[in-house]
Amino acid sequence: MLAPVPVPPQPVPGRQTRRVDEDDDIQLTIAIAAEDGSSALERDGLLWRLDDVVTAALSHFVTNGYLVQGSAAPEEVRLVVMAPRLADADVLGAVSDAVTDLLAEPDLAGWGPFSIVATEEPDEFDDDDGELVADLDAMDGFGDDEDDDVLDLVGVGEPGADDAAALRLSRDSRWVRGLDQNWLTELDIESDDPDERARALVESEYVAGALFQAGAIVVDLLFEDLAVLTRAGEGATVAGLADEVFLALEGLPPRFADRYDEAFARAMVVAVADVTRRLVAGWEPLGCVAEELGLRLLLDQAEVQLEDAEVPVGAGWRAWLEEYLFEDPDHEMLYEPVVDEDGDPPEGPGGVPMRFEAWFTPFGSGRPLPPYLLSWAAPGEVLDLTGMDEVDLDAPELDAPHDEPQDQDGPAD
Repeated sequence: MLAPVPVPPQPVPGRQTRRVDEDDDIQLTIAIAAEDGSSALERDGLLWRLDDVVTAALSHFVTNGYLVQGSAAPEEVRLVVMAPRLADADVLGAVSDAVTDLLAEPDLAGWGPFSIVATEEPDEFDDDDGELVADLDAMDGFGDDEDDDVLDLVGVGEPGADDAAALRLSRDSRWVRGLDQNWLTELDIESDDPDERARALVESEYVAGALFQAGAIVVDLLFEDLAVLTRAGEGATVAGLADEVFLALEGLPPRFADRYDEAFARAMVVAVADVTRRLVAGWEPLGCVAEELGLRLLLDQAEVQLEDAEVPVGAGWRAWLEEYLFEDPDHEMLYEPVVDEDGDPPEGPGGVPMRFEAWFTPFGSGRPLPPYLLSWAAPGEVLDLTGMDEVDLDAPELDAPHDEPQDQDGPAD
């Protein structure tokens, strides 16, 4: 086993430093040789992934919290963990297996080898005042070299509900592979300044995690709203059930509440699920007005997740992200007061009809929708956003359940 190298570790950005009460802490150092020619962004990315897999491995053994720090220098990526029991054979085995599995992933073929070293807690960490704080004097000179890719301390404090929520955001962010990381923050992820890059990575990770959580929560809330409408019986609508609480449908344009019935709620479940698929599978332009409204519900809930976690995210993250996810703001007209005598909003500036009957009409022949949603589309038509008004489909006309009521269990066979 390699001898430990006495380089003071730096914190992984965005991870709250967690306090340890025991006196017999062990320092576990995991070092991975960086791939030749790897960029600072790639090394930072590996550091995040290493922290995730080590955190998961330690969760079976460490229950009272721990201190985690890391660095991403040109020659190696290093993670340092402080907690009791880290020298135990079962702990070392679990961590070793986790790192081995990580480096076996195809995109990390050029990284490694790695080493894992367990040592006693160094003297420069002092917890007499109730917190674990790095001795800055012992770190003088480290990071002065312009080649050192140092990530600055983000937070030190006692564990609490917000720490757990922040950690869940970080862990859930790994599933969001459908969005460009630069879409998730106004900050410069590729900045030459390590501090700015660290803040950008933290913010993008938290926003991604919030979107993932929102995707699951909004679908759950729609199912709850659907259950309320189902119990109320045929013909029930959100507008007609003033004494009920609707957790997701209340976020849709209120002036159409008399159209939000059981069948519509089923269709919105499918529309929102189709939007959430893009988060993990790869983003593609939204297919209809209902999906734009579904994305708005997701963003509303993501704001709630970030606020509840009390994580450091800039106020402009949502407006920045919407510039990439929405092609235009036409759907916002649906939340405005009625502007014509028929009670329907006019076409948006992008030429898309905003009337309720067009919410599930595909934006174009290149915007595929799930079959369930196509059963709601205007019969035989899709919207053409390239300049023509309409494009006829060769397929047989589809019945729209909201125009011709059918079985409330779903679209006609």
